[in-house]
Amino acid sequence: MKILHVNTYDTIGGAARATYRLMTALNQQGHEARFLALRSDRDEPNVIGPKTPAAKALAMARGPLDKLPLRRYRNLSGLFSPAWLRDSVAKKIEELAPEVVHLGWTCGGFVRIESMPKIQRPTVWTLQDMWPFTGGCHVAGECTRYEVGCGQCPILGSDRMNDLSRKVFRRKERAWRHWGAQMVAPSRWIAESAKKTTLFQDRDIDVIPWCLDLDTFSPIDKPLARSILNLPSDHDIIAFGSVAATSDPNKGYDLLLAALKRLRETQGGRPILLAVFGSAGAKGASELPFPVRFMGTLHDDLSLRFLYSAADITAVPSRQESFGQTATESMACGTPVVAFGATGLLDIVGHGEDGYLAKPYDPEDFAHGLQQVLRSKSESGASSAELPRYAELCAAARQSAQRKFAPDYVGGRYQAAFERAVEESRRQQR
Repeated sequence: MKILHVNTYDTIGGAARATYRLMTALNQQGHEARFLALRSDRDEPNVIGPKTPAAKALAMARGPLDKLPLRRYRNLSGLFSPAWLRDSVAKKIEELAPEVVHLGWTCGGFVRIESMPKIQRPTVWTLQDMWPFTGGCHVAGECTRYEVGCGQCPILGSDRMNDLSRKVFRRKERAWRHWGAQMVAPSRWIAESAKKTTLFQDRDIDVIPWCLDLDTFSPIDKPLARSILNLPSDHDIIAFGSVAATSDPNKGYDLLLAALKRLRETQGGRPILLAVFGSAGAKGASELPFPVRFMGTLHDDLSLRFLYSAADITAVPSRQESFGQTATESMACGTPVVAFGATGLLDIVGHGEDGYLAKPYDPEDFAHGLQQVLRSKSESGASSAELPRYAELCAAARQSAQRKFAPDYVGGRYQAAFERAVEESRRQQR
């Protein structure tokens, strides 16, 4: 099957990484999958992006241009995408002539809302975040106004009902009313959230997780990993990170800081080190109760594999995740995860089986989860019935990743979704 993945970036952000991994898995299964990006950093024949300096400059300019309608909202407090710039993506797709199109994260000035139904090929759209069913925000937080068509948007800092969020939402309603794209969500939470809106309440949404290369992400001997990364062998290491790990409020650095302060009060045993990736520093780092090593941005999967393997725990204190690839990567490397029991992470971490899910969003219970994992490392094993012994916990994390996120399994699920999209397109043309 000839498959074209369409995503704004091919390397930047979780959506790009997830889509590229899926493309790789499908190619390994005998499909002809390619990747169309607005901005491309990969010099590969199956990745299509701007090549000339002028085309690259124009692509860079589209993101800021798409944000022009936001200039009137001086209290903007998060990522918001109007998606109003005209584009030629549908024309480019037709030139490439795939059998099926897989849309991912297409904001940042790549694809206009009204352009999506102009794609003439069977289309599957994966809901990478909340943007497809909101009035323009990507992380709604505690706001549920997307369920009633938006307006008075807290991200915009607006108290007007007919603000930009309401207008964007109405554009989506008009443009997508008769659009027959097949919908996929990487978690039950994002699917259930989408179904609460007028945009997708009548749509079938297939829940398919993202896949991982389980050879690339696999356990490495912990002493070796620590030696390579120059991390101490006599500390318990807690890993934490993402894109903009310490500056994006949604990633929960503030919640982790509060949890670590609580952990400090009850700490026993070996000293603790926090290893942070995706950031070279943070405001308030001096408030951290434990030593911290800022690892900066890790640009390749091998570096991530070494860090996950070096750590004893990976902390994922996010407020909202449509999925949570940091958690899956860590588990595949045999390192258990402590996260909040909410949103997409509910589909990844099995509480008390391969990790710990804390009460949302309770730093004290998060600290308790970190403590329980560390206690399970003691010679006597777990100190309570909450978790198995550490070696068993690590093995269960790896096994869970192999069962849920294997490329063959996920690729097969997506192949079935693509085939349904093709068949539905044929049925409508009869």
